This record gives sequence, C-alpha cells and structure tokens, in this order.
Amino acid sequence: RSLVGSEMCIRDRFRTVRDLLQYATQNGWQSLRRFKGMGLVTYKSVMNALRDANFIIVRKDGNIELSPEIAALVI
Repeated sequence: RSLVGSEMCIRDRFRTVRDLLQYATQNGWQSLRRFKGMGLVTYKSVMNALRDANFIIVRKDGNIELSPEIAALVI
C-alpha cells in the first residue's frame, strides 16, 4: 500500500465492491473523494455505477444509503 501525504490510493484500499461499500457506510460517502485518483469525475462515475446496479439509493435530499438487499450483505 502506498501513501501519498495523507491520501491512500483507491486501488490499494479496495479489492472488492464490498470493501468500498463498507468503508463508505462507516466513513461517509464523501470520504471516498480523499483517495488519490478519485477526482470528481471518477467519484460521480463510481456513484452512478453503484446506483445503476441498485447497490445504493440516492435520496432527493442528496443523502445516500445502501439498498436494503445490499445493506444486509455488507453490514
């Protein structure tokens, strides 16, 4: 694992989608943006892919939560 300042590279931290989902639910979805290589475009792409796969639900107020089926597997 390589650290750059206080940032860790996203590819070094998450080996599976489950790892990513667990990290985000424990640390907040915005915490993903601190990882090296996770710019705004990448963040939006990841979030859109998770939403399109029905892994997450993005509420009208902007809050993000795991879908119930995924939450049961991740938490």
